[in-house]
Amino acid sequence: MTTTTAMEEYLGRFEKNRSRRPPRDALVYAAGNEFFSPEMHLAYNAAPYIFAGEHIRTLAESPVRLLELGCGTGFETSYLKERFAPGTSITGIDRVPGLVRYAAENYSRPGLRFLTADAGGLPFADGSFGMVIGIYSIIHTMTRRDAGSCLAETIRVLKPGGTLIFTTPNRKLSHDVYHENPDNDPDLFICHLLRREYDREELRALLSPFLGDAGACFEELSIDCLANESFRPVIGEVLGAMARKRFREERGEAPIPRFLRRTLPQGIKARYFFRMVRKSCRRRGLSLRDIALGTRLHPEGAGAEADHFFVTARKAGKKGS
Repeated sequence: MTTTTAMEEYLGRFEKNRSRRPPRDALVYAAGNEFFSPEMHLAYNAAPYIFAGEHIRTLAESPVRLLELGCGTGFETSYLKERFAPGTSITGIDRVPGLVRYAAENYSRPGLRFLTADAGGLPFADGSFGMVIGIYSIIHTMTRRDAGSCLAETIRVLKPGGTLIFTTPNRKLSHDVYHENPDNDPDLFICHLLRREYDREELRALLSPFLGDAGACFEELSIDCLANESFRPVIGEVLGAMARKRFREERGEAPIPRFLRRTLPQGIKARYFFRMVRKSCRRRGLSLRDIALGTRLHPEGAGAEADHFFVTARKAGKKGS
C-alpha cells in the first residue's frame, strides 16, 4: 500500500473523530490538534504515524510490545493499533493525567492501554519493548539534560535489537523563523512547552553519546527529513507575522505583545495561532487533503530540508533476543 493510499484512508477516520469532544487539558498541553488545528495535525502528526506504522510492519518481530511516549489523547495510538499492528501490544504514556484518562476512556481495548508516566523515568523493566515511538512529543519539550535521561531510559526498556522512532522540529525552519534564538531561551519560543530545538548537527551531537556497539547503546541511526512543501509557506507566513508584532528589530519585544504573552491563558494564545494558520491556508486555497498528501519522507543524505526530523535508531544486539 502506498503512503498516498494510506493517507486517503486516514482522512476518513480523521474526519469522523473530529465530532468527539476534546479533553479539557488538550489545548494547554499542545495535544489534540486533531480537534483544534486539523491543518497542523495533518502536516506534522498524521504522516509520521503512517511512516512509523510501516516500520512496525517491517522491523518488529511478531508479536511485539510497543511503547508510545507522549500519547496525548490516544487517537493516533489507537490508529496505529487498528491499522498497522492488530497483533501488537501497545502501551501509551503521557505525563498529563487528564489526557491519559481521556485516552483510556475512549480507546482502551485488549492489547492497548494507557498510563500516566514520565519519559525520563519509565516504570517498566529492562528490555520490556521491541519498539518505542515518540511523535512530536519528546526531545524538544525537554532540556538537553532531560532529553539525555529520556534517551537513556528508552535504551533501557528496549530489547536488544529494538527500535526507537521519534520526530522533532528542525529549528532552522521553525523558531529561528519566528525569532533568532541561538541560546534556546524558552522565553523566546512561541509555545510555552518548548525547551530546546535542534538543527541536524545539534541533534546528531545529542544522540552521539548513545551510539556504539555495546548492548546499552544504539548501533544504527538515521536522521531522515519530513517535509511538507505545501504547508511550509503557511508556517513561514504566520511565524513571520507574529514575529513582526512581537519584536521591534533590535529594540527587543514590543510592550503590548509582551503583556499579552505573559497574561493571556495558553489556550487563548494557541487558538489565536491556529486561527492565523487557518486563514493563511484559506488565502492560499490549501485544503486539508492538500496538506495531508503533501508530506514526504526523504532519507538522510537526499539533500532535502526538513520541517521535522524523523529519527530511527536500533539498539545494539541481536533482534528479538
